[in-house]
Amino acid sequence: MTEIKRGLSKKLGGTLARIERESDRNQTKIERKTALTLLMQLGRDLFQGRKEQSFCIEKTCYLETKGLI
Repeated sequence: MTEIKRGLSKKLGGTLARIERESDRNQTKIERKTALTLLMQLGRDLFQGRKEQSFCIEKTCYLETKGLI
């Protein structure tokens, strides 16, 4: 009976350790996903600003060359 208890204790200990590792892994994925999402959003905002700025410069240059400004 003692051997069975020892075997179950080892098995449960291993299972709990595996669950903890999975939990840590999942938490890391969540943190990485959040960081990546924020980074992508920041990149989009910066790119959008440059795109709009570039468009305004092109538009201004075009209007100046046509003598409209």
